[in-house]
Amino acid sequence: MGVLLYFCASLLIVNGVYLTVRSKFFQVRNLKTVFSVTFGKLFKSRDSNGFKAMSIALGSTIGIGNIIGVAAAVTVGGPGAVFWMLITGFTGMIVKYAETYICVKEAKENNRSFGGPMYVIKNKSVGFLKYFGAVFALVCILASFFSGNLIQAKSIYRFAEIGFDLSFVPVTVVMLPVLLIILLGKDRLYQNFSAVFVPLMSVFYIVAALIIIFSNIVFVPQAVLSIFTSALGFKQITGGFSGALLSQCLRTGVMKGLFSNEAGMGSSPIAHSGAKNADPFCQGCWGIVEVFIDTVVVCMLTAVAVLSSPLYLSGAVTDPFVLICEIFKSTFGTFGLKALSISACCFAFASIIGWSYYGVKAEFFTDNPFVKKVYIILFLLCVPLSIIAGEQLIWILTDIFNSAMLIPNSVMLLSLGGSAVSPLKTMSRRTKPT
Repeated sequence: MGVLLYFCASLLIVNGVYLTVRSKFFQVRNLKTVFSVTFGKLFKSRDSNGFKAMSIALGSTIGIGNIIGVAAAVTVGGPGAVFWMLITGFTGMIVKYAETYICVKEAKENNRSFGGPMYVIKNKSVGFLKYFGAVFALVCILASFFSGNLIQAKSIYRFAEIGFDLSFVPVTVVMLPVLLIILLGKDRLYQNFSAVFVPLMSVFYIVAALIIIFSNIVFVPQAVLSIFTSALGFKQITGGFSGALLSQCLRTGVMKGLFSNEAGMGSSPIAHSGAKNADPFCQGCWGIVEVFIDTVVVCMLTAVAVLSSPLYLSGAVTDPFVLICEIFKSTFGTFGLKALSISACCFAFASIIGWSYYGVKAEFFTDNPFVKKVYIILFLLCVPLSIIAGEQLIWILTDIFNSAMLIPNSVMLLSLGGSAVSPLKTMSRRTKPT
């Protein structure tokens, strides 16, 4: 297991560095252009198709990993894990651009309103590599049950009980019908729901995190400094420890970053490929925005809120779930647990919605409506079954399936990613590549 995670972490970084250098740091050099062709276009022309696709993708990425996942990364890998999460986010921006661009372009070339790495690998690979498309689709379906359902649903039950003293039955009674309606609906229902729900839940959590940070402002400089000093192992080296802690810090940061923003996994391009009149370049830029919001904004705010908290600094609480609950409670009182519970439940539910979309679209083996109905039934059953599933086992399987998606998708990126980002290296701030 450890070998697999190290391999995938290395593969993700290599891909990110390669594409970053190949594009001449486009995600930083032209960040202004990225926002002008995304949010700028949204406000000027009222074209919300790209935004809706991004909302589905962002909804699946902004999940419990942005709250518990970040707290777990800090408690397990130390403050330095946050640095490697940011590196994963920084390189993940261009990775997300490339995989989105490739998938949207392939879908347009074949006059389809849907797409993803499974179609790209099947249609553009040669020899045995074509079968990687089927492997990706199968693993994506399995990942939707674990990464996108069990772990998210389990968190909803847990936070609903902590924040509002709600038991299993009422939460299930509310959650399953809403989920069923969306699953049985058309793509437009997925998109419209996400376009309203995801921005609202994101703003709510960002405001709460900022309040926590400002309430502990005196500890913030120390918290930010610890991210960089711990990342390179200065503490471990001066303290005489082996490189094992640094290695754990890197692995934890990269894998938690992957679980959070999903860059390199190939899941988000499935949503972007479904955007009406999708333009490969614009949807690729929405992919950059997606990772920026998820990792640079939301994850970083969570990390600083945790690292600047007296509870973390005292070392009195080490369990990530308890730690994040106590941090919100210490700032907002009993309302803090309710605010955290609302945020966590919304994030987790948005992830369930987004991953259900991926699971349905990954069924490229057959168009039989019966198969879709079987998938929907199994997906719905995972929600109540999450209450009895072992949390540690779910996390292990989540890492395995995330890694298994990343490998075939990385093969696609290594073969086609260069052609996707190469035009960006000569692009000026106000022009669009042809």
